[in-house]
Amino acid sequence: MKLFLLVGAGGCVGAMLRYAIFLGMGRWVTPDRLPLGTLLANVLGCLLIGVLLQWVGAREDMRHLIIIGVLGSLTTFSTFSLETITMFQGQRVLQGLLYAGLSFGLCMGAVVLGMMMSRAFVKVGV
Repeated sequence: MKLFLLVGAGGCVGAMLRYAIFLGMGRWVTPDRLPLGTLLANVLGCLLIGVLLQWVGAREDMRHLIIIGVLGSLTTFSTFSLETITMFQGQRVLQGLLYAGLSFGLCMGAVVLGMMMSRAFVKVGV
């Protein structure tokens, strides 16, 4: 239960950070162009997961609070990137490439499918 609460607390912080980045970037770039707020959150999260993973080490409490909670909420892209790099470092290059390709393709496809389903539901009146 303790680890579950740590993830939740970290997730709250990460979500607020992501929103703050979105608000801050909105002053310079409109969201209908390039979503720089999301890009910045993803890149920052990836940088931080790379830096903090070494600092956190095997400390389970800190890993759940910071890596899974804060950074997982700030950006799931950081988790995806860590998993992919871990596969590459473990000499599982094909598995890493497959995972990256499937993640990108399936997630993009799922967004499109969800949009199509939503439009269909609106037309039907559901």
